[in-house]
Amino acid sequence: MSLPSKKHNLVAKLLGTDSFADAPAGRIRLILLLFIVFLLTPLFFGNIYSNYEHRAAAAIDVQQHLALITELARAEHKTLVEEAHELLFEITVSKAPASLNEADCSQLLSNTFAQGEDNFSNFGVIKPDGSLLCTSLPVVSARSASFGNERYFQEAVDSKTFSVSDFTIDKNTNVLFLTFAYPVFHEDGTLEGVAFATAKLSWLQNFIQQEAAFSQDIVMQMIEPGSGNVLLEYPENISLSTRFTLPPEVLDRASQTNQSYVFESSVLDGVDRIFFVGDLTAEEGSSVLINIGFSKASVLAHANGMFEKDMLVLVGLLLASLFAAFVATNFFVARRLFFVQEVNRLKTEFVSIVAHQLKTPITAIKWNIETLADATFGRLTKKQRTIVEDVQEIDRRLLELIDDLLRASRIDLGSVSFEPVLTSITEISDGVLKEFVAQAKEKNIRITKKYERRFPKLTVDVTAMRIVFQNLISNAIKYTPKDGEVTVTLRREGAQAIISVTDTGYGIPFDEQGHIFEKFYRASNVKGRVKGTGLGLSIVKTVLKQTGGEIRFKSEEERGTTFTVSIPLSGMKQGKDIKGA
Repeated sequence: MSLPSKKHNLVAKLLGTDSFADAPAGRIRLILLLFIVFLLTPLFFGNIYSNYEHRAAAAIDVQQHLALITELARAEHKTLVEEAHELLFEITVSKAPASLNEADCSQLLSNTFAQGEDNFSNFGVIKPDGSLLCTSLPVVSARSASFGNERYFQEAVDSKTFSVSDFTIDKNTNVLFLTFAYPVFHEDGTLEGVAFATAKLSWLQNFIQQEAAFSQDIVMQMIEPGSGNVLLEYPENISLSTRFTLPPEVLDRASQTNQSYVFESSVLDGVDRIFFVGDLTAEEGSSVLINIGFSKASVLAHANGMFEKDMLVLVGLLLASLFAAFVATNFFVARRLFFVQEVNRLKTEFVSIVAHQLKTPITAIKWNIETLADATFGRLTKKQRTIVEDVQEIDRRLLELIDDLLRASRIDLGSVSFEPVLTSITEISDGVLKEFVAQAKEKNIRITKKYERRFPKLTVDVTAMRIVFQNLISNAIKYTPKDGEVTVTLRREGAQAIISVTDTGYGIPFDEQGHIFEKFYRASNVKGRVKGTGLGLSIVKTVLKQTGGEIRFKSEEERGTTFTVSIPLSGMKQGKDIKGA
């Protein structure tokens, strides 16, 4: 066997048939569907995995961006601290403001303020007793105010070097500011005063506005590490209490180790966000945490959009494939059906021609044998008569086979015209039973009739009904052993007239019951026991199919069989419907 045949057989077995051409359309569609699913499943899971990768990459990108923002903010803060250090050093070391009078001190600070007015709101000098000597800009109630208790003043005095205050919110203006201080000492080591500078933190406001312009979905906070209090936030209308509920472990680690952390939370404004917490600690002074968050929806929007787009493409591809499979299957089935019908037609015509050509000589043989049997040409010896009787039996079987073939061929070709008329089914049944009385007596088979009282007349074709009764009753008697029983039942069931023929015969093996209506098929348990053509049930099924009836059966091997025919009480189909069947 060649390789293509093996492949063909493999596909045919997959389709559940011995022949690929006989595979049911539904089975073919199922195989094509599974094949399409098999092809698209890797694409589907690949798309899911790709989306996972894109989402992970998007999360990493935003983390890197947030880290960059933090680094930029840290750099800006460091620049501010270095500028304050430089300006205060210039004031305290080069100018020695503590040795000046108040007017000269104010003039000096005004010149310094002119250099740093972009980032600083004021400069001043505090006396050792904590009172104010002078400032570049007037300070309300400055004369009576004591600065000796300020943290930056004490740290500058104690450390004898540059110091930075905590981030502070002005209660009057609600503005965040930061103060830097630098002590001034005499040559003998005595304190002459402390110079200070107050930063406006305008760089922070500009920084936040720039980031907000980059992404409208950003939130930012400045947080005091020790207390967790929010010093500054954007946007200002975040619904949040004074104390920020930052995860304690993040707050502690960020405060103590100067490390940056990423976490996810919706506590800030009810939106799921990715947050990045970093410390703005400069080389000197106190620190503040910056907390920046992006909405996960905006972060993952591009990845989710790509995923949805790819899924739509896959769904479209699936639908297109299913449609193509459906169309291709229909085309295949239509071609196969046309081919099968054409082959069957040619086969049926051939069988009809052959049967018709054989009938004439076999009929002639029949008459000649009958002439010999009648001793027309002289008496026959016992041996001669036996031979003649055997030939007559063979001839009878051949004629029976030819008649069945011709009948089946005419029905298959649609050349038999069925004309339904109002007819008594009981009379047809009785007439056919009379034909088999002798055959039943020969095997001592009891025939029982169970007719429903007043069983109605039906609009049926007499010839078609006789074919049905003849084949079913003939088979029942033929395949029932001696001393058996055959029962013919007529009854109504809903809108159907039911005809049942039950026997106590050999039955049909369970695994062969699916083939019983095939042409020339005979059950294995009757071969060698009973002679037959295997055409009767095929003819009955074809007749009923073309006239609107149905046939079914129940059988148990060695216990008997019941064939049940159902015909609508409204009657059989008309002749014009049959031709199109």
